[in-house]
Amino acid sequence: MNYNQFMIVATLASVERQLELQLAIAIAFRSSPRIKTAASAFLTSLFGVTQSDNPKGGADLKAQTMLDLSMDEIDKKFADDKATAAQVYGHFGAAYTSMGLGEKGAQAFKLSMERAKQATGENSADYLNALANYTDAIMRLNRFDEAEPLALRGMELLSGVPNVMPLDRVAIIGRMGLLRRKQERFQEALTFYERAIEGFEPTNDKERYSRAKVINNIASVYHELAEYDKALTNYREAREIFAAQLGPTSGDTMITSNNIAVVFIDQGDHASAAVELKQIVENCEASLGKEHPYTILFTGNYAKALQDSGKVKESLPFFASVLERRTRLLCEGSRDTLITMNNYAMALSADNQFDESLRYARKAMELREQTLTERHSDTVVSINTLARVLAAAGKPDEAWPHYERVLALSSPEAGIIPPKSGIRAGILCNAGYCLIDLGRLDEAERHITAGRAIVAEHRR
Repeated sequence: MNYNQFMIVATLASVERQLELQLAIAIAFRSSPRIKTAASAFLTSLFGVTQSDNPKGGADLKAQTMLDLSMDEIDKKFADDKATAAQVYGHFGAAYTSMGLGEKGAQAFKLSMERAKQATGENSADYLNALANYTDAIMRLNRFDEAEPLALRGMELLSGVPNVMPLDRVAIIGRMGLLRRKQERFQEALTFYERAIEGFEPTNDKERYSRAKVINNIASVYHELAEYDKALTNYREAREIFAAQLGPTSGDTMITSNNIAVVFIDQGDHASAAVELKQIVENCEASLGKEHPYTILFTGNYAKALQDSGKVKESLPFFASVLERRTRLLCEGSRDTLITMNNYAMALSADNQFDESLRYARKAMELREQTLTERHSDTVVSINTLARVLAAAGKPDEAWPHYERVLALSSPEAGIIPPKSGIRAGILCNAGYCLIDLGRLDEAERHITAGRAIVAEHRR
């Protein structure tokens, strides 16, 4: 569909504003041949709100405002045509969502679902599609309790709606799997995902891509369940399909490769993770450039994998490069920048560059205290990092007050860090090692024993 198809008649103050409005409407009404004529006439009338003599708007009307004003007119215009109203509301939902306006998108999708039910009843493909769009919108807002009955209703309707396309069936069942995964009901999620592609034989690229996405989701569930061999098998199958269809530098291909690297990390195989991440970084730099967010993200992961595999000196220039780019492109106080700064501090400490390490560790901690307060898990990690660097630099007396503070903040009573998390286990053990350096052996044994108990429980 090109934009001229709708005969836009508005006079706008600038080319930029015209393009903004055209883009919003193009997004809103893409792929709707059945309502093209009605939608075109509707849009032509609505664009009158951009005329300078219209009290509703004017030449500087924003795309979002245009959609807001249009929403008020849909039911009036299509009072006797609920099917078209449903379609228009659905496309407005897509437009709002594409602008990052999730709540407004959900409202539009809900109205689309209601109008589709009025037009065709529940046992129709139009209603099933509208229900699916609304369910997705609610899930994107993390309102899982609201989404559950909607997703279940979609499953119930599968047997009663005639001529459901195989691809739609995969999406409806897969949606239930995604919901269960977000609810951390992993075994149920796995059952739904496997059911979604059972007997599904793709015949075109769109269907092959859909199947690969489900396989990737299956891999992610196995990953959560620490069934790493099954996770790797499924991630690799999904990546093969993504790479064949979209190319080795597509977002889906590279993200799946990164997931494979994370499995290796979780298995303790940091060398294999570094190999995977090195290839991802090279692909990103070649296709997206050095300053693309993906390139920077994966370079930081590569640096961490090098560090954890014992190649600390090799990791340092990558950490430095990522920190420079993130500081320049995002600002010094952004979350991603501070994650890199904290990791860089640890790598410098491992290379015995304690002065530089302490400088970065202190800065990361201070910036997190300013932006997040001390009662945030990221700040707790930074306090622990500073304590570790001081202890490694041979300054256990200076390290211990920071450990006392981080022990209190990571306690179950503080409610900041999950009591059985790896972060808390590390804090307990690190504090114990510092106490050994201070000659307080009984206290050290108590902390280290508690930390190791958490680790052992994770490994069961």
